[in-house]
Amino acid sequence: MITLLTRYIGSTIVIAINILIWVYQYETRSQLESVSFNFEKITRYGQYWRFISSTFTHINLVHLALNSISLWQLRFLEQSIGLYQYVKYSFFILLSSNLMMMFFISIVNIQRPTLNLKDRNYIGYSCVCFGLSTYYSLIHFGFSNLSIFTSLLFTQILFPNASFIGHLFEFNAELGGSPGSTTSRIINGILIRNSGRISNQAEDMV
Repeated sequence: MITLLTRYIGSTIVIAINILIWVYQYETRSQLESVSFNFEKITRYGQYWRFISSTFTHINLVHLALNSISLWQLRFLEQSIGLYQYVKYSFFILLSSNLMMMFFISIVNIQRPTLNLKDRNYIGYSCVCFGLSTYYSLIHFGFSNLSIFTSLLFTQILFPNASFIGHLFEFNAELGGSPGSTTSRIINGILIRNSGRISNQAEDMV
């Protein structure tokens, strides 16, 4: 068992961090709003650390378990690309998906202020899980594989409160390569034009 865990040291450490943070927050009865991704607090008070804190926070044990299982299933990606690349891609997905969320919410706040997305809270490591799943799918199966999009739909059906927008941006982060890429601009344009329909599915917590 120890050999198995050390073989996938990156995945093991991330899962352990998620578990330890959840246990700490549960024991201390921490308010999720104090560490969540919140556009208003990030922009008004410069609390950019919320990019990190919100990612490693989970709303309950089920949320934590699902993301931990997803991460462990992706351990073979770490083995195939190496620990350094695994950590690098994970951080890139974390950062880019949060930045895209900031961009999207700022546009929606101008065009559809009644949606009030700037005051909503988002948490969870699923942003990285979906991004890594997309990367794994692309390098092994190419664009023809739709299993990742199917998993997104199942997630939305099973957990209606999950942020459809947030999860979609993880695909954008990996497919587009960067917020300034052509693919990214196209997807952002589609999202903005359909912001009213999509944003109705966004809830306070991922």
